[in-house]
Amino acid sequence: YSECLVELESSSTDTSSSSSTGHQSNYKEDKKQRMQKMNDLKKGKREMQKIEKDIEKLKGQVSVLEKQIEDSADEGWTFLAELTDKMNGMNEEIDEKEMRWLELAEMIESLEPE
Repeated sequence: YSECLVELESSSTDTSSSSSTGHQSNYKEDKKQRMQKMNDLKKGKREMQKIEKDIEKLKGQVSVLEKQIEDSADEGWTFLAELTDKMNGMNEEIDEKEMRWLELAEMIESLEPE
């Protein structure tokens, strides 16, 4: 009977030491995942700020082009077509940046702690 108790004690000691090692590795993995989330969150916020600045800059350029189009009604169709093409290209770029901004906003919302 005593031999049986000794074996049970030694096996429970082995199990507890291996579970603490498992707990430690889980903690490290969790910490790594938390750090990755934090990094992704920071990168997303930085990119959002950059996109916001780019959108404002593009909107300003579109306003300038709209004014040029209004002022150059007498310049001819080819000049107006060039300005319109530039403006349409900028509007498309704005749309793409706004879509990316929305994607980032959703990602950040899912990553932020509650």
